[in-house]
Amino acid sequence: MATEDRPPDSETASQKGAKPKIRAALKLAGLALGIALIYFFLSNSNLEEIWGQVSNIGWRFVPLTGVMFLSFYIDTVGWKLCFPGPALNVSLADLFMIRLAGESLAQINPTNVIAGDTMKAVLLKRDGVNYTQSIVSLAVYRFITFIAAATFVIAGVFVFFDYIGVLASKGHAIAGILAFFFIIIFIFYRLHSGRGIFSLAISAAGILRRGRDNDPARFEKLRELDRELVDFFRKKKTDFLLAYICSVVHRLPEVLEYWLIFSFLGIEATVLSCLAISVGVTFFKFMGSFIPGQLGIEEYGNKVMMDFIKVPGSSTWLTVSILRRARQIVWIVLGMLAFLYLVKIRRDRTSEAGEGPVSF
Repeated sequence: MATEDRPPDSETASQKGAKPKIRAALKLAGLALGIALIYFFLSNSNLEEIWGQVSNIGWRFVPLTGVMFLSFYIDTVGWKLCFPGPALNVSLADLFMIRLAGESLAQINPTNVIAGDTMKAVLLKRDGVNYTQSIVSLAVYRFITFIAAATFVIAGVFVFFDYIGVLASKGHAIAGILAFFFIIIFIFYRLHSGRGIFSLAISAAGILRRGRDNDPARFEKLRELDRELVDFFRKKKTDFLLAYICSVVHRLPEVLEYWLIFSFLGIEATVLSCLAISVGVTFFKFMGSFIPGQLGIEEYGNKVMMDFIKVPGSSTWLTVSILRRARQIVWIVLGMLAFLYLVKIRRDRTSEAGEGPVSF
């Protein structure tokens, strides 16, 4: 009987080994699709008009780059609130640089957030923060970021649709927003009661798989994440709520960024129009999150949303995309410099102080 069981085990191991290769292939295919989209857009655009618009920005590109500092800073505050146990013995400035270095790697690495979060955990280890604390904080904040993004998108959609008159009445918009916040309250209730969030998905999967063999290990990571979320929420409700607020608020500077770009290009735009673009692009980026840097997907999102709100200029969306990518490149470079500082300069200073270098 043992001999008969070996082929299925071997097949299962082979399938598990093939999964990372399949995911890598999908990411590369998505990246190729993104590059193809950008090539198609550029080949069908007026490059002289685009260059003229970009050149007209000039020194005003500096505040475009700087406005995102506020977004990154607020996001860092939210992340710091998600560490379990006693207060984190890492300054906000150092945590900002660690986050910046990790997010920069995530933008250029095919494994996205996996590589970025791993770097953050390794850099925190150098500051005496154990891997468990780091991984829990990252998992908790990723979850909070998800529900905050959903809040931002759905609330933004209802507000904008009400603004352009798509909804029949303001009551419909208010009802929709209240319904979503009821869901948020329900999530908080589940965490407070100790039932967790992902247990709902596990239960639903169990019902769907009734009558077939179930694999308990399949959902073990979800159960573990549920335990981490419940434990953190019960011990630090205030920090959880403040981190959620930070994650929502840190998206607002992106709205300001769109508004500034339109202002610099001489295009009149309301805050609600910029909010609609930001919400739409956030949705497109979420759908294309498996593509490194959402290359091509973010640009397509800009095009769709700007066409939707009728932004003048056939190539304005591409100009906006170029400016936002240029800003992104600046922050990726700053992230690399932050990494060099953290692993080289600060390490040397620590060694000179007699504390001894910390292995990387």
